[in-house]
Amino acid sequence: MKKILTTLVIFQLSLIVCFAQKAHFTGKITGLKGSMTIVQVTNEGREEIPVQIAADGSFTVDVTANHFGLAYLVTEEPKASTVLIIEPGMKADLQVTFGKKMSFGEETDCMNVVDMGDDKDAFEFENNYDAFEDFSIWPWEKM
Repeated sequence: MKKILTTLVIFQLSLIVCFAQKAHFTGKITGLKGSMTIVQVTNEGREEIPVQIAADGSFTVDVTANHFGLAYLVTEEPKASTVLIIEPGMKADLQVTFGKKMSFGEETDCMNVVDMGDDKDAFEFENNYDAFEDFSIWPWEKM
């Protein structure tokens, strides 16, 4: 009986691992002097995923995404961030540059991100509208 129970538990855990979904991010970043991190906040807590960046600015990182959610792309130098929409199985191709903007009368760093991947429409929607204030304007049936 104990063997059967142990076998069932191991089988269930292997199913969870096999069916865990990922969001795949690739891209290129220019103008970065420090590090880049993806910060994912879920019901289970907060996870900081360091992004390894090659000498030419290219990067690839996978983020666990078992359901639709948000994460933040954060850079250390220049100090900037942006919201990322995460979906299971998505493939984002991000082109990241930096600029300056005026905020409360002061010039601050800003991150300019263009998504050329399969999640481009959701990314543009989120950046063009305050996506989580008015759900009625997004065609949710596409997700």
